[in-house]
Amino acid sequence: MSNLVSVGDEVKDQVTGFKGIVTTRSEYLYGCVRCLVVQQKLASDGKQLEGYYDEAQLIVLTKGKLKPTKEAAQKIEEKKSTGGPSRNDSAINIKSEKR
Repeated sequence: MSNLVSVGDEVKDQVTGFKGIVTTRSEYLYGCVRCLVVQQKLASDGKQLEGYYDEAQLIVLTKGKLKPTKEAAQKIEEKKSTGGPSRNDSAINIKSEKR
């Protein structure tokens, strides 16, 4: 059963007890949903701990604890691209020659 974890939620992994903020949520072709959870506090050696967890094993502690800045949200809205070439790109508008 899915907990419907969102980016920015504070979560806890049921197996390891690891707590942090979801910074990435990835949905795979055959239904697996994995979340990158980043701990808010640095480890004793100064490194930031993080790990990927199955969404189903995460418990949401706080919904929307962190939200993107206004600038980041605006960039997300502006970008809304699939990442591939568009029909207007010159690279795909080359007419084929007839032999």
